[in-house]
Amino acid sequence: MPDNRTRVASRPLGSWVAQCGDHLRRILPKGGYLPELIWQRRHTGILIFMWLHVGAFAVVGALSGHGGDAIRGASFVAIAAAVAGMPRLGKRGRACAATLGLLTCSALVIHLANGLTEARFYFFIVLGIITLYQDWIPFLLAVTFVFLHEGIAGSLDPTTVYTHTDAWAHPWRWAAIHAAIVVAASAVNIVTWHLNEFRALHDPLTELSNRLGFLGAVERGFVGMARQRQAPRLLLFDLDDFKAVNDRYGHQAGDELLVAVAVRLRGAVRREDTVARLGGDEFGILLHGVREDDTARTIARRLVGVMEAPFTVCGVAMHISASVGLATGETVDGPAGLLRRADVALYDAKRHGKGQYAVFTAGMEHILAPARAGA
Repeated sequence: MPDNRTRVASRPLGSWVAQCGDHLRRILPKGGYLPELIWQRRHTGILIFMWLHVGAFAVVGALSGHGGDAIRGASFVAIAAAVAGMPRLGKRGRACAATLGLLTCSALVIHLANGLTEARFYFFIVLGIITLYQDWIPFLLAVTFVFLHEGIAGSLDPTTVYTHTDAWAHPWRWAAIHAAIVVAASAVNIVTWHLNEFRALHDPLTELSNRLGFLGAVERGFVGMARQRQAPRLLLFDLDDFKAVNDRYGHQAGDELLVAVAVRLRGAVRREDTVARLGGDEFGILLHGVREDDTARTIARRLVGVMEAPFTVCGVAMHISASVGLATGETVDGPAGLLRRADVALYDAKRHGKGQYAVFTAGMEHILAPARAGA
């Protein structure tokens, strides 16, 4: 029989691990959210940087007496740069090809310097460049490359990568040490990456997710649906007569009200749910792990109810209501379709008066979409 003491003791450990994982997810960047135009500009600059290395290694190799190694390394960098320039590989494929080329440059610098320790600082420079992609796959590829390069090369010919006897005797140990140092030295780059990503994915007024961040969360919800057979449920939340607040009290009061509404919304949903400001006075809520429609309806009613208490804005007590539209992604192709259904449900709620919620049903879109488009 299982020992109850063991089962009870394991619960705090599991909870602690879950809390650590949740904390790491909050402080680490998610990756993959760099806007297309910025990504293209950075990738072009990285390709130029790689092609400059091809010519530089040929010259340095000739002057240092390592012509053969330099030419072979430069050839590989040239191939990686050519592959990284192929659009059909997609952004992540091109980023990985560029990453391998840049890391080859770093490894070649170490070999040309006969394993000089100071030459490893070039890895730090290259890793900083790789983090410009703001994607975990190239970053982890870089760390793995450092470990494997120094471990394999150190085992085959340790004098080409290390200059001290302990590393010659234990190349894999020092490969792990150097990989850890590279990761630690990247902490500033990761923090900067996180801050840039936060600004790109969050609304500066309320600090909720913005439309881009919300669409990413909905997309991940559809991935989870395919894996767990659990449809994402989405609510659109819109303030009634918000324009009147701006007209009567000014935009500062309107902004203060939006911040107060955001605080109430976060308090009305569960911690794992995603709350976003989609623009103006419209908010989106993605419910995670909700299996029953009745539960989603209960949350919709709760969101309408949290608006009943007055808001104190600029010293004035304001009463304002909100409308909510609810949709489920069981038969929808992607985030855009789910948002459209929730928008139709929201419009239906507003048709029935203030402070109402509506659930999207089959046939509703054909009846209400033309009127919504013309509203």
